Amino acid sequence: MVLTIVTLISTAQHIEITPMGSYSFIGGMHFYEGELDIRDNAGYGLKIGFSPLEHSVLEFSYIGNITTSEWEPYRSFGPNFRGKEIDLSINYFTIGLQQERMLTSEKVYGFGGLGLGMSYISPLESGIDDLYSMAVTIDLGIKVFLTDRIGIRIQADLQTPIYFAGIGFYAGIGTGGTSSGLSLNSGSYFVQGGFSAGIIFRLGE
Repeated sequence: MVLTIVTLISTAQHIEITPMGSYSFIGGMHFYEGELDIRDNAGYGLKIGFSPLEHSVLEFSYIGNITTSEWEPYRSFGPNFRGKEIDLSINYFTIGLQQERMLTSEKVYGFGGLGLGMSYISPLESGIDDLYSMAVTIDLGIKVFLTDRIGIRIQADLQTPIYFAGIGFYAGIGTGGTSSGLSLNSGSYFVQGGFSAGIIFRLGE
């Protein structure tokens, strides 16, 4: 896998470096004892894309924001889990594949991308553990190049940290014969969506 990525980067026609600013709409996290409501907030990021093939971009992405959340315990847990505000740092590190299509000219492109990687959620106070998990990101937007080297990127995006609750194996014998298989239980902690924009700096051919 690593060798394949290195090979694609070495054959890239050009490199795009894009600092990003964003505004995210963030959902909440549900626990047995209560709910954590995460507030919407501005964010930041950096995307580095390599183009090994025409209209295809291999992209390394970092997305982050610092926001405030409110812990609301359910009534039955109120005396033991008091409500409070918790500042969070939410971060995504992903590798994705992006497909581009020229729209009106060689200066304007539409694109869509899918990324897979890791999320890192860190409460900014002591006594609460950090959370690491896999993450999926989706981008959909437009690139407008003002020159051969400088452009503007505007997009709608979606990020979600995902978890795996477990893997099970089953086997049985019934009237139709024997059967067996594997089951995988997974889900998302919350869904984070929003809009972002940035300045593209293109290097190479």
